[in-house]
Amino acid sequence: MAHLHFKRTRYKVGGKNASGRLGYITGKAQTQLAYTQRPGREDLVWVATYNLPAWARTAQEYFEAAEHYERANGVAFEEFKISLPVELTTAQNRGVAQDLVRVIAGERLPCTLAFHEPRTTDGRQSQPHIHLLISGRMTGTTDEYQRPIAQHFKRWNSKEPGQGGAHKDPAMNVYHATKLHRLMISDVLNLHLERNGFSVRVHPDSLQARGIDREPEPKLLPSESAAYRTHGVVSPALATVLAIRQARATHPPREQNNARQYWEQRKAFLGITRDLPHDQKLAHILLKRHGTIERVPVRYRGLLQSQPSRMQGQRRERGEQLQRLSRVLVAQLEDTRAQGTLRVRLHEPEQGQGIGI
Repeated sequence: MAHLHFKRTRYKVGGKNASGRLGYITGKAQTQLAYTQRPGREDLVWVATYNLPAWARTAQEYFEAAEHYERANGVAFEEFKISLPVELTTAQNRGVAQDLVRVIAGERLPCTLAFHEPRTTDGRQSQPHIHLLISGRMTGTTDEYQRPIAQHFKRWNSKEPGQGGAHKDPAMNVYHATKLHRLMISDVLNLHLERNGFSVRVHPDSLQARGIDREPEPKLLPSESAAYRTHGVVSPALATVLAIRQARATHPPREQNNARQYWEQRKAFLGITRDLPHDQKLAHILLKRHGTIERVPVRYRGLLQSQPSRMQGQRRERGEQLQRLSRVLVAQLEDTRAQGTLRVRLHEPEQGQGIGI
């Protein structure tokens, strides 16, 4: 059943993680090759890199430079690990992965995506997920300056942008950034589950925050999974995992009803309606994430230009409330066979704004 797993890891300057992480997620490291060459472990589906500056020929060159040139004790790059819905096909989940890159990195943040689809310990189900190595330096098509390597990672100069480094995306480091990313990711997953006709939904909050009395699944060690797969050995942690999965399969309604109710409320908050095109729904998600149209990726801004201002939206909402109230009152008057009419006087600033009865 669909669930959301999102893990965010930061890698500091001065380390040597770039080569190892890229090798691991793309299947090119020696340890990863040995791992995936075992029977049944060919799980790498797709790799892609986006938004590198002109001087970086490969992702490895870019992320190794970040480890070297970013400020002392700073963050060189990050890794997002995101689970994808097991209900969707590989092709459908590829579409999910592409949308996740568009909403997280857009046309501006250098990143490498690796899409994996291993099997579960018992071999019955796939476990699709992506790894996203990403830099907070805004480059891509949004940066008009061609900076050399060392300058690219220097401090941003707001007065003379061409003299400083590439600007860092504020969305990566705002207060509660991880929570906000988790919200946006769950929005994208639910959008695709709904689009493909599935009734299951994911919820961004913890079980405890949702008021659900169930322990989360413990993390299994690779050795525990291998022992079960090879010799059928069930460790205490694996026994707990199997018991939790059995309980979820037997009594799923409460968790799923809670997630479905959340998504319906969330769509209303986002302004998403059934008749909106898919890209316009993504645009609404991005607008809520960033707060202003100017910070939404360029490809989605045009879908939001016709959106009413907050004041116009409030006025329209008040007008609709008045119209609903008038219908109720008129119906009550008719029921009591009272004679008369209902008149509502509007303030002058509201006249001519389409708020009438």
